[in-house]
Amino acid sequence: MPYKKRNYASILKHFPNVELSYEKITHNKVQSDIYLIIPRGKKCFIWFKYYQNKPFCFMMTLNLKNKKITNIEVKKTSFNKELCSGRGTILYGTNFYVNETNFFNIENLYYFKGHNATNYNQYRKLKFVSEITSNYISQKKIIKNQIILGTPI
Repeated sequence: MPYKKRNYASILKHFPNVELSYEKITHNKVQSDIYLIIPRGKKCFIWFKYYQNKPFCFMMTLNLKNKKITNIEVKKTSFNKELCSGRGTILYGTNFYVNETNFFNIENLYYFKGHNATNYNQYRKLKFVSEITSNYISQKKIIKNQIILGTPI
């Protein structure tokens, strides 16, 4: 459900300033041991945080051209409220649908249980993302409108 526009400001005023590192261009001379297959869909942040003293999962849709958040929705998913500690847990990725099931493909980690992860290398971030998907969220669809969070291939 879309969150009311008047609530955007109160949610966004606590959102940390994060720098997007999404890049579509493949450089021929760059060597890497990590390649991600990313589905088509909307680019978003998932933010697990306390709001009005309750744990929430917010999905914040991005406009990549102007790097602005254009929509905020509360998403239903099964998660451990420890993810909401401190500044919460902030994930970046792609929201997409398969057979009417809503999925979120985790591509980057910015905060984990209140700790800033922006300076972590990609291997360390992937380790924390694996910990999140194994220990802090359920990847089983329990209710109809639930979003399933997962990692890319």
